[in-house]
Amino acid sequence: AFLKTLVGQEHGEFNSYDTFMLYISYDGDKVDVSKVFETNCFHSWVKTRKRLPVDPEAGYRRTLTSHLTGTKKRRPFPPKVEAKLLERFRLRKQWPCFIGVVDFAGNPLNIGRNGFRSK
Repeated sequence: AFLKTLVGQEHGEFNSYDTFMLYISYDGDKVDVSKVFETNCFHSWVKTRKRLPVDPEAGYRRTLTSHLTGTKKRRPFPPKVEAKLLERFRLRKQWPCFIGVVDFAGNPLNIGRNGFRSK
């Protein structure tokens, strides 16, 4: 119910890529992507949707993965950002934005727990 209140608030102002890039910071040559995996970034992404996706958490993961892998004509991240995101994706650790979140059946979401395997 809470996510429905966010939908469309920023639609047209930002796309997914722009939203993710807002949460990526630079300190000289160092890139910090940790905020992309936090709740604020997820909620900002939901605000850019016209309609609430059926499974918003999985949609967030798929969209981020699509930009990372360059599929579905998504704009790729800059090389340094991509490298840092891949490091984080490959960790077998639940994403902080989904800790304590459950699906419709009441099961905990484990997005990130299995990591991201290289091909």
